[in-house]
Amino acid sequence: MSDCCGCEKIETRALAAKERRALVTVLGINVATFVMMVASAWECSRNDIYEGSAVILAAVAVWLFGAGWPDLLVAIALLVLFARSAVRVLKAAWRGLHGGELASA
Repeated sequence: MSDCCGCEKIETRALAAKERRALVTVLGINVATFVMMVASAWECSRNDIYEGSAVILAAVAVWLFGAGWPDLLVAIALLVLFARSAVRVLKAAWRGLHGGELASA
């Protein structure tokens, strides 16, 4: 049976428009996820470099001073660094989850 009034073409165009919107939405979600993952990877990589350097510095300071207090100071500094990084990543994830602007951490 043929479509005498052209309704089938209209429905097909409407479906295609919905598919395009869905694809654009999925693309946006994928880009947002990628940006969040890159921001998190950057934070983790930077923290790893700081941590490695700080551990070496603490070991040298403990050896030089013959005491454990430099190790405690470095541990506290690393704790602050990691806490700040965690807060930045969580804030960026919260903004991304709730439709805010995507911002690098």
